[in-house]
Amino acid sequence: SKNSLHQKEEFRPLANKIIRAGTRISSDLGYSPEFRLVIGQMWTIVNPPGSANRAHIHPNCLWSGVYYVQTPENSGDIEFIDPRTQNLAHQPAFQSGQKRLAATVPVAQITPSAGQMLIFPNWLYHSVAPNLSTDVEEKANRIVIAFNLIQVRKPKQVE
Repeated sequence: SKNSLHQKEEFRPLANKIIRAGTRISSDLGYSPEFRLVIGQMWTIVNPPGSANRAHIHPNCLWSGVYYVQTPENSGDIEFIDPRTQNLAHQPAFQSGQKRLAATVPVAQITPSAGQMLIFPNWLYHSVAPNLSTDVEEKANRIVIAFNLIQVRKPKQVE
């Protein structure tokens, strides 16, 4: 689709949820109150059976995200890859049988579900495994709405 879905009325409820999440991110990370996160681009991706998305990042934004509209069984996990090549090349030994902290895992996979939204830093490499759904016709498609968040200066208050 075009990358301006956030400007369409039918996507306003989702766009509002994304903006609320961006506001929480800004607050939690201590971003300047003179700025706010807004949707720079928002588009749909339909992945029929057999399709996948290669590892990539999203330049020219601060945060990227995806909202899952339809996720048939076996339609492909999203995978996040630590961009620090040294961390991928040489991993420390960890205690066996112990849960590792998320920050120590070089690759993380998430099996998405419809209605789920993920937001992640724009520099985090991510890919999507092939859609292996055995559903029929449109029910086999993985459908997502992807978006990027950018920081813009808030308008000056007129006194």
